[in-house]
Amino acid sequence: YKIWDDNNSKSRPDKIEIQLLRGDGSVYDEQTLSEKNNWYYAWSDLPEDKYRVIEKKVPSGYQLSASRRNDTWKLTNKKKPL
Repeated sequence: YKIWDDNNSKSRPDKIEIQLLRGDGSVYDEQTLSEKNNWYYAWSDLPEDKYRVIEKKVPSGYQLSASRRNDTWKLTNKKKPL
């Protein structure tokens, strides 16, 4: 899930790219999140490994935080104060 903490800023990008990384840091898959998919993507039937999710490039003016609950990752972009 992608969460935006920016009061619906006009500088918010239309889409972002996220990467699913294997335990060794290699990219297993990459997906694009946008309003079209409700800023959400779910992987299924993954091979056994330890995974993490990152945002490929955090938009300028935003700070990223990531949290995980069980198998769900939440990536939050908070607008940096001016």
